[in-house]
Amino acid sequence: MEQNNSTVDMLNGLSEIAEFMDDEDLTTALTFIAKAIVKPDIPFNIVSTEIVRLQAIAAKMAFKATWMANVD
Repeated sequence: MEQNNSTVDMLNGLSEIAEFMDDEDLTTALTFIAKAIVKPDIPFNIVSTEIVRLQAIAAKMAFKATWMANVD
């Protein structure tokens, strides 16, 4: 039962992050992560595409964080 509670807590945390950041790409990434947590058996062809997408979103967020830390 503890495993289920921590999984639910993780999913709730992802939802809170998505709401706070209000970024469509980040929400897409967090949605995929939530789906992977719930059902980790994802076909290789989908995983390879999603890894590239997640890396691109991570780069975008890194640029955004740098901008917010140094310019805003």
